Amino acid sequence: MKTLKLKTIHRLLTLEVLNVAGKAGGSLAEINKLLKFIDRVDFSEEEKKMLMFRQTEDNKLVWNLRKDGAEDGEIVDVEKEIEISDEQVDMLKEIFKKRDEEKKFTTSEVSPFFELAEQIGYKFE
Repeated sequence: MKTLKLKTIHRLLTLEVLNVAGKAGGSLAEINKLLKFIDRVDFSEEEKKMLMFRQTEDNKLVWNLRKDGAEDGEIVDVEKEIEISDEQVDMLKEIFKKRDEEKKFTTSEVSPFFELAEQIGYKFE
């Protein structure tokens, strides 16, 4: 077991790569494992309300860092500890490896991916 400390951006990116992996297809057992992993990382209804996810005109997903978007409000974009199995760690490493080999990373999202890679022990150098 491994405990990841994930902020909103890390969780969103993890959900994205898991969903992309699922859309690529797999056995029923593999898809079932992916769906269980997605459930571990996904946001609760309460978290969704607090973060107030919304899409901009240019299709970017944005959310509140502070309660109700107030400048002096309580910080709501906090790290959440999520415990995942060794199998899920290996699954995420494999997804990172494939994405790395296919050169699917971009500068606009690389920082949080570096942080995730470090937490799961994915070596890319």
